[in-house]
Amino acid sequence: MGGLSRASLMLPAFLACLGPLVGAQVLPLGNCPLWGPLNYTVLLEHPTNCSRFFSCSNGRPIEQHCPAGLHFNDILKVCDWPQNVNCVPRCLPQQNGVGGSWTPSSCSAGLNNLGAVCRLQCNTNYQLRGSSSVQCTEKGWNSTNGNFTPICQPLNCTGENLHNDLNKTLSAKAGLLFVLDESGSVGQRNFERTKDFELPLKPRNKQREIHLFVGVFVMTIEPVSPHARLSSLLLSENRSAGVITFESTAQTKIHLNTSSTSTFLNLTSSITYGGGGTDILRGLQEAIAEINRHSQHNLTVVVLITDGVSQTDGKPAADEIKRNGNPLFAIGIDSQNNLVHLEELASMGDNGIKNFFHITSYEALENIGKYLNATAGSGGSNNSTQCSSLSRASLILPALLACLGPLVGARGLPAGSCPPWGPLNYTVLLADLTNCSRFFSCSNGRPIEQYCPAGLYFNDILKVCDWPQNVNCVPRCFPLQNDVGGSWTPSSCSAGLNNQGASCKLQCNTKYQLLGSSSVQCTSKGWNSTNGNFIPQCQPDVCIGVHIEDGLNKTLSGKAGLLFVLDESGSVSPANFQITKDFVKDVVRTFPLSENRSAGVITFDSTAQLKIHLNIDSSSTFLNEVDKIGYRGGGTDILAALRAAVTEINNYRKHNLTVVVLITDGVSVTDGTPAADEIKRNGNPLFAIGIDKGTNLVHLEKLASTGDNGIKHFFHIRTYEALEDIGKYLN
Repeated sequence: MGGLSRASLMLPAFLACLGPLVGAQVLPLGNCPLWGPLNYTVLLEHPTNCSRFFSCSNGRPIEQHCPAGLHFNDILKVCDWPQNVNCVPRCLPQQNGVGGSWTPSSCSAGLNNLGAVCRLQCNTNYQLRGSSSVQCTEKGWNSTNGNFTPICQPLNCTGENLHNDLNKTLSAKAGLLFVLDESGSVGQRNFERTKDFELPLKPRNKQREIHLFVGVFVMTIEPVSPHARLSSLLLSENRSAGVITFESTAQTKIHLNTSSTSTFLNLTSSITYGGGGTDILRGLQEAIAEINRHSQHNLTVVVLITDGVSQTDGKPAADEIKRNGNPLFAIGIDSQNNLVHLEELASMGDNGIKNFFHITSYEALENIGKYLNATAGSGGSNNSTQCSSLSRASLILPALLACLGPLVGARGLPAGSCPPWGPLNYTVLLADLTNCSRFFSCSNGRPIEQYCPAGLYFNDILKVCDWPQNVNCVPRCFPLQNDVGGSWTPSSCSAGLNNQGASCKLQCNTKYQLLGSSSVQCTSKGWNSTNGNFIPQCQPDVCIGVHIEDGLNKTLSGKAGLLFVLDESGSVSPANFQITKDFVKDVVRTFPLSENRSAGVITFDSTAQLKIHLNIDSSSTFLNEVDKIGYRGGGTDILAALRAAVTEINNYRKHNLTVVVLITDGVSVTDGTPAADEIKRNGNPLFAIGIDKGTNLVHLEKLASTGDNGIKHFFHIRTYEALEDIGKYLN
């Protein structure tokens, strides 16, 4: 039935601001017996997900997963091919709470069929977090905000989420650009609410100082303690701010190079109200121009505040802002907002939730500002845990055919063995030797992996989840596994548990290629490498081809360019350069060019040369041009090559993105990281293919972008003959 999978994510009950965890409790179709038979395990069907099921342990259902691509067959009680299983997924009932309720009532009354649409209506003094409506799909409830289920939250929680999300994006050198709606629907009083609110900087007396709503994020007050919540948002040489206002037209009122908090606040006080139509596109286009005029920052956070439906679609400008690596926050005020339009404009946070906030009134906006300001002056708030946003569960990597090889150390190691049958009055629990927050429950002699709630460790003496300070636990790393493709050195890496700090290196056998880093280190969070917590593997040539094809297929959707950057240095040789060109042709034959996909080629040694412009959208023309490329020989300068790629991408901006494929067999005389970072920062994936074991793996790994599966687009290929075989597989 495949390996054990994680149980559903368990969130601590004290996260009050999340409201009800909509559909968090999943119950099987049927009841588990109080005790199970000793010769088999009782299995029950999952009500909403065809690929999941429940196993029963002492009257308790434990959620399990079928291997990728299979459904649970409730008649045979096995995981089976979908065509053999008559299963139609449904969606869990939504849950009403103190903050709001779902309509129609059938949404919360029971399971929902595919296609059902449900709308969340928030009560007075509660604000909507997420879309107002969701639809039941094959993958569960979905909305314009992804699979995040909307909730109704108190004002302080909306302010908490807004602050936390801004604080995450305003790290290092960053700009903060406010784009404020001053159209006729706003009105003078509400425009003042947008920029002005009362802020007592001292104990209350006859004097009052008027500051700005936007000033909440750039406050001049001296924090009472080092932990004051907004102290990190003060302006400095590394953080500046600006303001744009818009109605039918847009104007920059404060330039983005303002790095003095007091100057910024004074300038904002002088901004006057205009009135007129609502043209969000012009507002965001002006934001792009202002960002380009003052590009001294790594990124600029754009905060759009509007209460009206725009007469134009701001999406093209919003996409450009986000494509250039700048987060975009959209704050919509009043229930008449075009929510879908504003959601589409907003960028996605690192928690997988859109940076979109719907606020029911300007009074609520004013109160949120007061809440933020109060927490800044009081040295902190205890709401940070209460108002934490829902985060997506860890991505589950599909088992791509047999090419994943053995899931090295995927299973935990229980401290002991499960008895052939368990007592009827309690469940046998065993500690996990590699993870302090995991444990195992025994069911008919079989250990089933379980998780403590976030922040707790398993206490093996009391057999409960407990605070870490009460548990004497030092996590170790599981033994790495040798297989037919390669082996780990030193031998202690595979002989038993590894202590923190241990380093292990994977050596691949002939005809096997390395996927991932060549070495890993044992840390408190498990094995880690320059490629994250993905454990490297030795795989056949065809499997590397599978991964390259899968990565390109995911990134080359929609309008996209494909730019090859080829090493033609002296270490390559004319014959191997021909293999490289043939590989390029094989890729283009696999992903044919069209009006929505073009390709280009840059070659490099000590210098870089553009051989085929990125605007070629005919496969036959491109293939012919590749044949004409000659070989030069020389040094290896990856930085020059990637800088040439940046220039070529900027010259042809007709695509949503350009996928850069770097192929090299040598150690560069320069560090290509600055140019690679610029390519990735602008939303362009970068694939790095290193040939021969002499390649500087760490350097190439750093250049590569990360795929949606959390694994770097980096591939180490031992020989040019292997590259040739991979090209044949693709073709």
